[in-house]
Amino acid sequence: MEEAVLRKCMQEGRSSLNEIEAHDLLNDWGIPTAPGGLARDEMEARELARELGFPVVMKVLSPQIQHKAAAGGVRLDLRSEQDIAEAFVQITDSTRRAVPEATIQGVFVQRQVDSGLEIILGAMHDDHFGPVVTFGLGGQYVEILRD
Repeated sequence: MEEAVLRKCMQEGRSSLNEIEAHDLLNDWGIPTAPGGLARDEMEARELARELGFPVVMKVLSPQIQHKAAAGGVRLDLRSEQDIAEAFVQITDSTRRAVPEATIQGVFVQRQVDSGLEIILGAMHDDHFGPVVTFGLGGQYVEILRD
């Protein structure tokens, strides 16, 4: 699976994985993530949230948007179907205003986890240094602490 995902990403000219691809790879490697899935519209988002159980988080899925929160593409602590409906509209409207050229593929709806440690993990190949791995505190701490 890993090679197929990476090959698809390269064929599409992308330098990073989307949320779903990243979660699939992490789970394949035995690194647990909170369950979630893609919703292409508000109805799918509501259905997915019911299946996952509340509360959930929603994040925009777009190849052009890497920093989702900065583009208004993240909503946390959604506890009802009404919250889901409002968040879907807010996310799509905010991200369209912030990045008008973005292709919005939908939103990633994920069960919210209230405990544990959120991390950031990344890898790339630098022309001067070779393979480089990024690892640190995730979520808001990436920006606040510059970890």
